[in-house]
Amino acid sequence: MNKSWRSHSVSKPVLSIYIFIFTVEKNQAIEQYEDLRGHYDMKVNQLAQYQKRLGEEIQNKKDLELNLESRLSDTRRLLEMKQREMD
Repeated sequence: MNKSWRSHSVSKPVLSIYIFIFTVEKNQAIEQYEDLRGHYDMKVNQLAQYQKRLGEEIQNKKDLELNLESRLSDTRRLLEMKQREMD
């Protein structure tokens, strides 16, 4: 009663159909993976661009703040000088 998988013989046409179906399903899985991988790579690139843009905006804001602080300091000095002249 030792039955191996070979005892269940499958005809060659049926086996060919199984192989064909498996190949089609395998190819579909590969295509789906490639599509998902492409979408993932696109999102990673978008994230990198957003991070770069955010970094640039943060640096621009810091530069603007420094510029405004410098102008404010210059204006205070000018006002102090004018006040001294008036005294």
